[in-house]
Amino acid sequence: MLGEDGFALILMHDKKVASNPYPALFHVGFLLPSAEEVKQHHSRIVGAGFEAPVPAILERGGARSFGFYYHAPGGVMVEVSALAE
Repeated sequence: MLGEDGFALILMHDKKVASNPYPALFHVGFLLPSAEEVKQHHSRIVGAGFEAPVPAILERGGARSFGFYYHAPGGVMVEVSALAE
């Protein structure tokens, strides 16, 4: 993944590794400043042809957040969220 600011994130695994080498809950998370920015990123992801559920309040036992999870190319789970107001 390459950001507009030049930030690059590369996740790799050896071709000899099983098809799903990540632990069950492994994911990459992006915490954004606001729910509006989460919605904007969701629109960009869906507009690029990826499937992602509509952002919603996420309650996981800690601080509530507003966001969504989706599988990026290669099977990596990605979280895009903001702290819920």
